[in-house]
Amino acid sequence: MKRILVATDGSVAADRTVDYAAQLAKSNAADLLIVNVIGGYGLPGKVFRAFTSAQQTWLEELLASISAEPLTKARDRAWGAGAATIQLESRTGDVAQTIIEIAQEKEADLIVVGKRGAGLVAGLLLGSVSQKLVSLSPLPVTVVPDPGSPIVRWPRTYRAKAIEAQLGQLFPSAECTISALKTPVLIEMVTLFR
Repeated sequence: MKRILVATDGSVAADRTVDYAAQLAKSNAADLLIVNVIGGYGLPGKVFRAFTSAQQTWLEELLASISAEPLTKARDRAWGAGAATIQLESRTGDVAQTIIEIAQEKEADLIVVGKRGAGLVAGLLLGSVSQKLVSLSPLPVTVVPDPGSPIVRWPRTYRAKAIEAQLGQLFPSAECTISALKTPVLIEMVTLFR
């Protein structure tokens, strides 16, 4: 693993996600790419296009300044956790799609996201975004649970064993295990089905 992308919105949940990704980058001697995506300005597209060039520039500068705070905070956390090489990236657009685009452009090996975010702009990051990433990403996605989430353990049931057997028949060269974990779960199933 050479490069790990982690998405942040500056929330407590995102802090936990950055900490996890930074530790993972440190243990794999990988670069860490910290990304903040502001989704769609919160404005209908035709309203934004109606702005003058100066108004669009002002809004873009405002959004960049909003994005700088969580990126700087995340960078400092990642350095504190021992990540050696850190890059920052800020963009606007559809959050999940933009994260995927950045990951592909920067040749990331893994995307790390939180289960939900609570950022400065409504809908900024995660929740439905993490689900969308898991569904659409051609790269492995690690979803880090919310801080304080109850850890649910359940025994591997007959149903889980049956699903594993079916997946093993469909993908004989792939290793498939379904289990409950209290740590972030690496979701590679998506790439198996493509």
